[in-house]
Amino acid sequence: MGRRIVFQGISGSGKTTLARRVAAALEVGQLYLDALVTECRPPAEAENPLEAARTDFGLRTGLRTVAFSTPARYAQALQQIHEHRWYLNERGKRVSLRETAEDWRQHIFGPVVRQLAVERLVRPEAMVEAGDLYLRVCDLKYRVSRERGHDIGFPLAIREWVTRHYPPEPVFFSHLLDMSMMALG
Repeated sequence: MGRRIVFQGISGSGKTTLARRVAAALEVGQLYLDALVTECRPPAEAENPLEAARTDFGLRTGLRTVAFSTPARYAQALQQIHEHRWYLNERGKRVSLRETAEDWRQHIFGPVVRQLAVERLVRPEAMVEAGDLYLRVCDLKYRVSRERGHDIGFPLAIREWVTRHYPPEPVFFSHLLDMSMMALG
């Protein structure tokens, strides 16, 4: 062909992927290549690992409102989504990662976060707090399920979380105090 094409851009911007697409298109005689850029990733991401993890999670899953406080928590949530995809595939549903992520958000993450809000363990508007608490409850659910030899489910895991982290106030002593105050009054 005799013509050269130069691609310039920052590391990780997709130059190689674009070059492969152009090469394949030219090989089959295609005269034009249509592409659409939907989101740019600023180079500052390398300086902020949390922002890089958030952006990567959002791009891969399409879930931009699900938030966590550390890159490791984004990785943990992504692992759950991959496991959910395996589960869906085992049930005969062939779905993309984004479709799986949305299903996970609607049927697993969302209901648990709503229950955490009902229990007043998290404010509905506190997305990072909700995401982190969801993963902590998942960790507890896994540990207790292993101890008991069966999956305990999220409702019991949430009750277990409340029991372990918010023990009830001793009613007996407060009741005695109320009674003594009434007797004195």
